[in-house]
Amino acid sequence: SLGDVTSDQLRAVADLAEKHGDGSVWTSAEQNLLLRFVPLGELHALHAGLVAAGLGKAGVGGLLDVTSCPGADSCNLAVTTSRGLGRAIEQTLESALAAGGVAAEAVTAANEALIKISGCPHSCGRHHIADLGFPGAARKIGGRAMPVYQLHIGGGVDAEGARFGAQAHGRDGVADGVVGHDGEPPVALAGCAAAACVGLMRTILTTCWRLPLPR
Repeated sequence: SLGDVTSDQLRAVADLAEKHGDGSVWTSAEQNLLLRFVPLGELHALHAGLVAAGLGKAGVGGLLDVTSCPGADSCNLAVTTSRGLGRAIEQTLESALAAGGVAAEAVTAANEALIKISGCPHSCGRHHIADLGFPGAARKIGGRAMPVYQLHIGGGVDAEGARFGAQAHGRDGVADGVVGHDGEPPVALAGCAAAACVGLMRTILTTCWRLPLPR
């Protein structure tokens, strides 16, 4: 997840691309691999090979396909460990699916929404065009600069172009950013993939809000 891949996995992908595709492998901005020109009759065999290599995870292009920049693990500009937050969100959503109940319904209903994380405001993780975007920032707490995350809601890209997510402010702002005072989605959620499920979106945001800071 989050773009991690081993040398053994890359060798396996190369073999699969030669066997089932045109021999080329493309990387995407969503940190996935794209194999082109695969005949429909070979898709099952290709998927089986990817699963065997540990690369057949479901949920590509959806809520569970969280993307993140490298963050402070390797970037001098980053102020947060964005990969740590990405893992925590993935694990939380996967656990919610496995547990069932209202949280699982929320994850399923918002499956087409995208979550993107950047370790700083520079947007390398493309948080500004995600349904849920988390840019890293710094805030003084008790006289010390501490890493924090802002929350941007409702970004995306479609045939009309790109729209930037609106920033939610504070714990009350998160609630207001999900459901308007009249019960209707606010402007920030007008183009969000989960706009029709604003009540369930609140559950997802509450889950993410309560995540512990990644170490």
